[in-house]
Amino acid sequence: MKTSCTHWLTLLAVLLAPGAASAADRGWYLGAAYSDVSQDFPSSSAIVFGDTPLGNDGYKIFVGYRLLDWLAIEADYGDFGDVHRPTNIVCVTTPCPTRFSASTTAVSVSALGLYSIGQFDLFARAGFAAWDAQSELHDSAGVQLFSRDDSDTDFRFGAGGQYHFNRVIARLEYDRVEFGESEADVWSLGLAWSFY
Repeated sequence: MKTSCTHWLTLLAVLLAPGAASAADRGWYLGAAYSDVSQDFPSSSAIVFGDTPLGNDGYKIFVGYRLLDWLAIEADYGDFGDVHRPTNIVCVTTPCPTRFSASTTAVSVSALGLYSIGQFDLFARAGFAAWDAQSELHDSAGVQLFSRDDSDTDFRFGAGGQYHFNRVIARLEYDRVEFGESEADVWSLGLAWSFY
């Protein structure tokens, strides 16, 4: 019985040792990521945008500081890409707004709660994003009929995982970002360089 207990304690120590060693690393990191963005507009906009999410490519650049084994503070700039699509508007007279375009960017600050398993970290994110969105309507000839610029600060949350290859960090994460009445599901795949 005593031998069995010793074996279990030894196994537990071996499993926890890599996590303890990597968790002790604290300091700055810098990275970039490709983002797959799926943006949902409010139901009141369905006449213009349709009721399907708008998907497009984006990117983000981030910098963070790991304060504790389980806590990091991170800031990033995200470009959620440009959306171009026909509208659902049917006109009797001209000019008619037949095409819609939009672009959204955001600067955010978040707290990351981390759980280390050897060289791998699981994390949850909560923070705020200060965003800026520009939208335009054009007629069939490409003439701009309407333009709007909105900005605000909204809540942001997400979760993901990252793996440490010495100083290189590979990261996969999901974020839910709000832009006023609109929301976006953002999947990101990125790399970071740690300075610790």
